[in-house]
Amino acid sequence: MPHTRTRTLEDAVEGLRFPMVTTSDLTSRPLTCVRAHDQHLWFLVDKTADWMKRIAIDPTVGLSFADPKSSDFVSVVGRAEAVHDREVLERLWNPAAEAWFNGVDDPKLAALRVDVEQGQYWDGPDSRIARTLAFARARATGNTEAMGEAGDVHP
Repeated sequence: MPHTRTRTLEDAVEGLRFPMVTTSDLTSRPLTCVRAHDQHLWFLVDKTADWMKRIAIDPTVGLSFADPKSSDFVSVVGRAEAVHDREVLERLWNPAAEAWFNGVDDPKLAALRVDVEQGQYWDGPDSRIARTLAFARARATGNTEAMGEAGDVHP
């Protein structure tokens, strides 16, 4: 799939809420993205978690979003920072966070802001039948455009 377009970060991750976040020691964990805005991705995290100590040492992170059912994939790289501002925490708070935290005043709660520096996306046909037909067409004609679209994520 050739790089044919550029998408904004918000557009690229729309509908994709659960990336695997990889820290510089190459360990990954799933997080819930509670907001994507401009070049920032936001998460509610446990600031006492061991992997958060790694971010304090080296803030470089990679995030991989995937929805195999719709053939949507996004990979971005950025710098992460824990944010402890109550106003930010209140803005990001949602009822699902209650499964992990005792409200906005939980002493373990922090917001993780990832400033995205670069990324790519891949979108393929949405159904198994469409993917099969696109693959057959690409194989027969040598034209891979039917396989989907790929491009850069512009923060």
